[in-house]
Amino acid sequence: MKKLFELINYINIKIILLLSVTIIIILTLFINHINEEFEKEIENKIKIELVQKVDMAYNLIKPIIERYNNKEISKNDTIKKIQNILSNMTYKDEYSLNYIFMTDYIGKYLVQPYEKNKIGKNMWNYKDVKGNYVIQELIKLAKSKEKKGFYKYYNKAPLIDEELKKLSYIRGIPEIQVYIGTGKYLDYKNNKLVYLLNFQKNLLIGFLIIIVSLVVLFSLKYQLLYKKLLIEKENERYEKIRYETLFNNSQDAIVEIDYYGTILNINNAFTKIFGFTKEEAVGKNIDNLIVVDKSILEAKYLTQKTIKMGTLNTETIRYTKDKNPINVSIKTINIVFDNKIIGGYGIYSDITQEKEYEKKLEHLSSYDLLTGLNNFNYFERIINEYKIRKTFNIGILNFDLNNLKLINDILGHHYGDMILKNFAKILKKTINENNIIARVGGDEFVAIIIEPNENEIKELIDSLNKNIEKYNQTLSNEILYLSVAIGYSIGDNDHITELFKIADEKMYKNKMLIKSKEKKELLFKIKNLINRKDFSYNRHIENLKKYSKIFGEKLKLDKKTKERLLLLVEVYDIGKITISDELLTKKEKLTDEDWKTLKSHSEKGYRIALNYREYANIAELILKHHERWDGKGYPLGLSKKEIPIECRILNILESYEAMTNKRPYQKIKTKQEAIEELIKYKGTQFDPKLIEEFLEIVNEI
Repeated sequence: MKKLFELINYINIKIILLLSVTIIIILTLFINHINEEFEKEIENKIKIELVQKVDMAYNLIKPIIERYNNKEISKNDTIKKIQNILSNMTYKDEYSLNYIFMTDYIGKYLVQPYEKNKIGKNMWNYKDVKGNYVIQELIKLAKSKEKKGFYKYYNKAPLIDEELKKLSYIRGIPEIQVYIGTGKYLDYKNNKLVYLLNFQKNLLIGFLIIIVSLVVLFSLKYQLLYKKLLIEKENERYEKIRYETLFNNSQDAIVEIDYYGTILNINNAFTKIFGFTKEEAVGKNIDNLIVVDKSILEAKYLTQKTIKMGTLNTETIRYTKDKNPINVSIKTINIVFDNKIIGGYGIYSDITQEKEYEKKLEHLSSYDLLTGLNNFNYFERIINEYKIRKTFNIGILNFDLNNLKLINDILGHHYGDMILKNFAKILKKTINENNIIARVGGDEFVAIIIEPNENEIKELIDSLNKNIEKYNQTLSNEILYLSVAIGYSIGDNDHITELFKIADEKMYKNKMLIKSKEKKELLFKIKNLINRKDFSYNRHIENLKKYSKIFGEKLKLDKKTKERLLLLVEVYDIGKITISDELLTKKEKLTDEDWKTLKSHSEKGYRIALNYREYANIAELILKHHERWDGKGYPLGLSKKEIPIECRILNILESYEAMTNKRPYQKIKTKQEAIEELIKYKGTQFDPKLIEEFLEIVNEI
C-alpha cells in the first residue's frame, strides 16, 4: 500500500512538472512566432526599399532606353550611357556603401562601382556557399514574364569575414538584354527588438531544460518503484503473448491436453490439418478424436508412454475429421506443476509430402525413368538378396537391342527411346509380373524367372520373338523394327552372378551371329526408304555409276579412287533418310530452318557410314560431298583441292544428271543448256579443270 501511495505522489508531481514544461513550450513557440512575424515585417520593409531604389534607377535610364527603342542610338551607346549613370548611384546601408549593379543576360558584370575589377567578367557559374548559381537565377527572373523579382542567397558581407543571407531585387531590360538591381543583407542580429525576443526565448528554453532535468532526475528516483510494480505483470503478459504467438502461429498442429488426454485447447494449424474447430475438439479425448478404431490401442499406448517418459518423438498415421489418413510426426512435452504431470502438449507435423517424396526417391532408385522397368540399382539389390536366400531355381535372360546406336545416329535419340519403350512393353506383356524385369544398360535388359525349367525358358523366348514380330509388322517405318539378341542360363540362386555372366556370354555370341546380317538388312531398308521418298532414286544412282565409270577412265583415276567414287555414288545421299518427306518435296521457298535441316544430311550420312565396314572408308567423302570449289559449300567450308577429288567429280556428275533428268523441283534441261549451266559455275561451284575434262566426254554419256 505504501508503494502505491508513493507511486500516486510520484504521478502527481510528474503531472505538475509536465504542465510546467507544456506552458514553457507554449510561451517559447509564441515568442518564436512573434520573432518570425517581426523578421517578415523587416524583410518586407527591405523589399520596399530595394524596389524603390531599383525603380528610381530605372526611371533615370528610361529616356535612354526609349531613345534606343526609337533607333536614335546604338545598343553599345545605350549600355555605356546607362553604365555612366548607374556607376554614380550609390547609397549607404548598415555595412558599407551600397550600389545599383547591372549584368547582361549571359552573366557579364557591366556595373560594379566598388568592384571595378569584376566589370567585364562573366560570372555565369558563380555559386554561393549553399551551391546556388546566383547569376543564373537572377537572369531567370529578368527573363521571366514579370521581368523582375527577388532572390535570396549567401554572400560575404563587407567589413566582416562572414557569409550572410542577402536579398536582391532585379529588373530586366529585355531591349538591351541586361538587368539592373540592388541587394541588402538580412542581418536581424543587430536589431534590438529581435535581440530581446531571442533573449526571452533562450531564457525560457533554459528554464525548460532545468525542469526537464528535474523530471528526468525525479523519474530516475522513482523508476525502480515503478519497475517493481510492473515487472511481474509485464512478465506475465509477455509470457502469455509469447505462448499465444507460438501456439497460434505455429505451422504444426498443437493440442493442449490434461492428465487424462482431454483436449483443453488447439491451435489454428490443428484445425487446418485435421479439420476440427476448437468447439468440436475441446473436451474430447485426443486418442478418440484423430484416431480410427484399428489404431486406438496404438494411440493409447503412445499416450501412456509419454506420461511415463516425459517426452515422445515418433512417426505414425492420424486421421482427419473426414477420416482421411495423414502421415504425421508426433512430439510431446509434459506440463509439470509441483513435480507432478498435470497435462501436456502434442505437436503434430504433417509429413505427407515428405513421405511421398521418399516414395518417389525410392521409386527413382529402383525404376528406369524411360521404360518404367526396374533399373540396374534394383537389379543389383535383388542379386545380393538372392545370394543369401534359401536355395531355389532361377533363370536369367539377357537381352540386347541390335542397331540401337545406328538408329539414334540416323533418326535421333527420340526414336531410339521409342524403341526402348516399346521393347519394355513387349517384355512386360510376355513375362509374368511375378518375375523381375530390369533395364541394366543403354540397350541392355535382363529378366529373372523364378523356378523355371529349360522348356519354359525356350517357350518364353519363342513367345517374345513372336510378339516382337507382331510389333514389327505394325510399323510404318521399317527402320524402327525391333531386333534383339538373347542369351539365357538356368541354375541355383546361390550362383546368380555366374548365371548372369553365362547368359551375357550367350547373348553376346547371338549378337555377333546376327549383327552383320541385321546391319545389312537395315541398310537395305534405308535404301528402300530413300527410293520410296524419291521414285527416281535408283535410276539416278545407275546414271551416276555409268557417268563415274566413263569420267574415271577419262581422268585416268587409279583403281582405289574409282572404287571409292562408285561407293560414294551409291550412298552419298544416305543421310536424307533423316529428312522428312514434306521437306524433301516442299515446293515453297525453303526457310532458314528448312535449309539448316536439309544441310544436316551430310553429317547424318557420315555417321551412318561409320557404322558399316564397307562404307567407313568413304564416310569422310559423304561428309564433304556438298563442298564447293569457292569455299561456300557445307558443312566444313572447304575450297579447291582441300575437297577430295571424288567429291569434286560427284558434284559435277550429280548436277549434270539432275539437270538432264526429270525432277519434281525443276524442268528438264537440254544437254546444251546443262553444259552452259556447268560452264557458268566453273570456278565457283565446280573445279574448272574437271569441267574442261567433263566437256570432252559429255557426248559419250
